[in-house]
Amino acid sequence: MKKKILIVDDSITQLASIKLTLLKYGYDVLTAKDGVEGIFVAYQMLPDLIVADIVMPEINGYQFCRLLKNDELTKNIPIILLTHLNEKLDRFWGLRAGADAFLTKDKDLDNLQDIIEKFLVNNIAHSEEEKKKIFEERKLMSSSCIQAKIKHILDQSLIESTIINEFRNLSEFVLNAKVLNKELLLLITSILDYNVAGIFFNDRDDKKEKNVVFSFYNIDLEDELIEEIKSNFFETIIKEEYTNNKEIYTYNVFEKINDEAHKAKCLEDFQSVDIVPIEY
Repeated sequence: MKKKILIVDDSITQLASIKLTLLKYGYDVLTAKDGVEGIFVAYQMLPDLIVADIVMPEINGYQFCRLLKNDELTKNIPIILLTHLNEKLDRFWGLRAGADAFLTKDKDLDNLQDIIEKFLVNNIAHSEEEKKKIFEERKLMSSSCIQAKIKHILDQSLIESTIINEFRNLSEFVLNAKVLNKELLLLITSILDYNVAGIFFNDRDDKKEKNVVFSFYNIDLEDELIEEIKSNFFETIIKEEYTNNKEIYTYNVFEKINDEAHKAKCLEDFQSVDIVPIEY
């Protein structure tokens, strides 16, 4: 049985060229003129492999790849992303989006068949039970359902790009820790619901006082519990340093907002606790 390969490219010339090449190699070739159509074809036909351009209208190759890789139904389909560019940033985003390979059109297409064969040989075949399940899920995949998935990935992309830009704008405050903490907490407040948020920058000078800056929102805490939260935070991210020199680890409170304050007596009263260390 011939392997099905989906080509997604908004260039009619490029689409036709790759299609003729793959037909010559004996594949069953499906085509789509943009990312939206490509998503519909991918869900309806479940190809064995996808070759997609990166620069496309409406949905670019990164978004196209991320949507399919985030779905149980399509996550195991190998995706090869194509671009005219050969920059590290394009390769970085392509691989982070879940692409299995990243090729430059001007120099890598001669090796396209070898790369395709490598993925087709290594791709794990579905069992009969899995095929039956996939077939049933495909029958339920209505046009509106696919459109909802497309809308979700576009909305998510917009949110991510907006947040990235907001954090990038904070770089102007990098030499003023006090202002940077304030701006970061204001940004966190605008995008997340929380009762306690804290930010800590670990200074390399072990003799300087080290502060975690807290923001409290609709929560009433005794000083003892704030101290416990602080200790839990430092013990989680830098336990040895904190244990050996506790006196220099303190906290400051940036703001307290208590419109409808809830009482918390211990850490277990919080619904969840997330600590995100970032190293650079």
